[in-house]
Amino acid sequence: MTAATGKITGIPSVPGVYNVTLRARDSANVWSDALIFPMGVESLPFEQDGAVRININLQTGKVYSPQDGADTPLYAKAGDKLLISVGFEDGGILQELSMIGLINVAMKVWDDEQFIPLNDGNFKKTGDYDTTRYLTTLDFDSEPRIRAAFDEFEDPHGTGFIGLGEIAWTWFTWQAGFTVPRQHVRTSRNFSLATFRDLDPTQRTIINALPG
Repeated sequence: MTAATGKITGIPSVPGVYNVTLRARDSANVWSDALIFPMGVESLPFEQDGAVRININLQTGKVYSPQDGADTPLYAKAGDKLLISVGFEDGGILQELSMIGLINVAMKVWDDEQFIPLNDGNFKKTGDYDTTRYLTTLDFDSEPRIRAAFDEFEDPHGTGFIGLGEIAWTWFTWQAGFTVPRQHVRTSRNFSLATFRDLDPTQRTIINALPG
């Protein structure tokens, strides 16, 4: 930690759960009690801004991690906001979708037939051509149903939620005979939306993700 700014820096070399201990000292050289902040570090693919990368295969609709082709777990608790970076892939190459309007992400719990929205559909495009990705923010506190769903899977040790997710995107095309663009909507295949976080490293529970 830099004393002048209070900024804490460092790069862990091994994934895992780390307990960060903070103490304060006054002018009389008396130390405060320790504050311990558990921090989970995983070997997932991230953008420079911290966004979690996920890809969608435009041929099959499969949602997967671009790192290894497997499911991408999300690390969050109810009330969190999480930035994700969506890439649309065809033949192993990222595609820039022209006139794309919305990217909607939703989750589904087992006892609820409806998908619960996790974002407002807005996004920010980064890159061009075969480097194009779309950033959007998932809000795990956007409506009461999200917190109610997570409440069943949260305890003092953390979160262990596994449900289903779906991504829908809207785009427009110009067609002869029409004076306005025509709107199209497509959805991904359902995928495992595994959201979990260990708050107490002594009480870790391994949760196996479902096949996508």
